[in-house]
Order: sequence, then C-alpha cells, then structure tokens
Amino acid sequence: GKQPQCSGGGESQCSGGGESQCSGAGESQCSGGGESQCSGAGESQCSGAGESQCSGGGESQCSGAGESQCSGESQCSGGGESQCSGESQCSGAGESQCSGESQCSGGGESQCSGESQCSGGGESQCSGAGESQCSGGGESQCSGESQCSGGGESQCSGGGESQCSGGGESQCSGESQCSGGGESQCSGGGESQCSGGGESQCSGESQCSGEVSHSVQVEVSHSVQVSHSVQVEVSHSVQVEDIVFLIRKDPRKFARVKDLLTMNEELKRARKAFDEANYGS
Repeated sequence: GKQPQCSGGGESQCSGGGESQCSGAGESQCSGGGESQCSGAGESQCSGAGESQCSGGGESQCSGAGESQCSGESQCSGGGESQCSGESQCSGAGESQCSGESQCSGGGESQCSGESQCSGGGESQCSGAGESQCSGGGESQCSGESQCSGGGESQCSGGGESQCSGGGESQCSGESQCSGGGESQCSGGGESQCSGGGESQCSGESQCSGEVSHSVQVEVSHSVQVSHSVQVEVSHSVQVEDIVFLIRKDPRKFARVKDLLTMNEELKRARKAFDEANYGS
C-alpha cells in the first residue's frame, strides 16, 4: 500500500510510494517517494524523495532530495537538510548538521561538532572538543581548537586556541587571535590578540592593534625583562602545527611567521647563554 512497514530479524527491503518504515537486526534498505525511516543494528541505506531518517549501530547511508537524518557511522547527502551523528560525512545543498568525527560541506548552512571540517557557501558552525576548521562565504562560528575564516562574520570561542579571520566582524574568546577588516571583540581568561581595521575591544591579558595589513595575522609577542635574571615570556596563540600549516599554505604571506619563530629560538639561546654566564650551567 502507500504506507508499508517492514520489520525483520534478518534483512529488510522497503519501497513504497507513500511512507516507509524499516527496522531490522541485520541489513535494511528503504526507498520511498514520500517519507522513509530506517533503524537497524547493522547497516542501513535510506533514499527518498521526501524525508529520510537513518539510525544504526553500524553504518548508515542517507540520500534524499528533502531532509535526511543519520546516526551511526554515516554518510548523508541531500538536496535539503541533513543531520549526521557518529563518524560522518554530510553534504547537502541546504542545511547540514554533523557531530562526531565529521566532514560537513553544504551550499547553505553547516553545523559541525567533534573533530570536524566545515565548508559552506552560507553559514557554518563548528564546535568540538578536538580540532575544527570552518570556512564559509557567510557566517562562521567556531568553538574548540578552531580555525575560522569567512567572508562575513566570524565567532570563535574555545577553551583551547582559536584563530578568527573574517572580512566582516570577528568575535573571539579563549586564547585567541582575531583579525578582521571590520570590528573585532576579544575576551579570554587566557591571552588574546586583537587586530582589526575597524574597532577593537579586548578584555583579559590582551594585545590590541587598530590596523591590520593581512586578513590573517599570526603574532608571537616577546617581552624580555632583565633584572637579576632574564625572564622570557612567549605567548603562542596558535599551535606549531597550525603555524606550519599556514606557512605551507602561503609561504610568501606568512614569511613573517618564520622570522618570529627564528626570533623565538634566538631568545631561547640568549637566555641559556645568560643563565650559564651568571649562574653556571
């Protein structure tokens, strides 16, 4: 009929012009012109012109022209909205939500949580206890150890380290670096660096500069105080891996980073020599 229901301890296949529901301990395949729901402890495949929901303890594949929801080790691709949780890949022309070790790419809005990569022509949101990369033509929000780059607005908040660069407005909290052509706001319990061509607001242990020459600015600030001993304070707002990644991405643009890293090594050697001269080895 128009509303088939399939449930089996083994393998199940459902296809109907209306709504379909599949649940099986083994493998399940659902395809319907209307709405499809699949749940299986094993593997599930859902494809429907309307809405699709997939949940499986194993692997799931969802593809629908309408809305798709996937949980498990999943792949979601839909012309409309997609939701993925688990070790997931989400790609949709509309909205995408990913959680787990995820990759999200959508022409519309993208939400990622976990160790994630988000790229969308519209809005992107990334939140993860691990590492996140967000790049979107519209708005970007990142939390975790994050990198945000967007042509529009960027918001970064993380207990770890964050980099925000946007042509519009940027907001950073945590150990952060903000550089934007528009307005920048930085607040962090740790260390913050703000540089923006427009207005800048900083709170915390912060550095603010009102002019920025590059859309992405990586600064390593050194403060050397000489009294009886030498105190060298080096605040790193980015991880070494991130710096190496940036240098490789655009060697000419980030040549200054190499100079700063060289300066850091020279300062370390200078401190070691000073300590040996004054206090012995």
